[in-house]
Amino acid sequence: MKGAVLFLALFAADAALAQDQAPIPDFQTCMDVYMDRYEQKLIVNRSIDIDAVEGGLWDVGQVYTCGGGGIVLCDRSDAPLPCQRDLADEQDAMTGAVLAELPPAGAVDGKAWVEALYDKTYLLANGTSAGPDCDGMPEIMEVWCGANEANNRLRIAVLAWQIARWAGEVPSAVESGWARRPPAIRPRPRPEGR
Repeated sequence: MKGAVLFLALFAADAALAQDQAPIPDFQTCMDVYMDRYEQKLIVNRSIDIDAVEGGLWDVGQVYTCGGGGIVLCDRSDAPLPCQRDLADEQDAMTGAVLAELPPAGAVDGKAWVEALYDKTYLLANGTSAGPDCDGMPEIMEVWCGANEANNRLRIAVLAWQIARWAGEVPSAVESGWARRPPAIRPRPRPEGR
């Protein structure tokens, strides 16, 4: 039993070390890969009724991951606070580009619940802020909060875009210019003997 516990502990430590060494893509590259995967998901599920798409079609969790990765890269940089301010600006610029592509509320055709979801998401994405959410914090937290809030705004905009993209109302992110084609992924070499 002790051998199994020791093996699991060593395996977990090795996995944690491998994670620490895995490169984190910059925010734009991460979004490029995510948007490319979303386009693939649309192609695969195009002929399936939206109610039958396993796991759903709209999910913006990866936008949060891309923003979080950007914050981590900033924390590891020589100038974390200016980097996080730049990241917030980059995310807000992308949000503006996404919002500029969206058709108005009421323009997406589909099932009643899809139309309602788009309309509500569109209005939320174009909503007015209640005020500066990050004011009054120590500078290091205020800057982190600013980058995180920019990511929240982007997630809502991307969700509205995903719905409109599914409905064929907007071009792809690459065609719109707010995402690029992701870099090619090189295959991993096979271990010898396989």
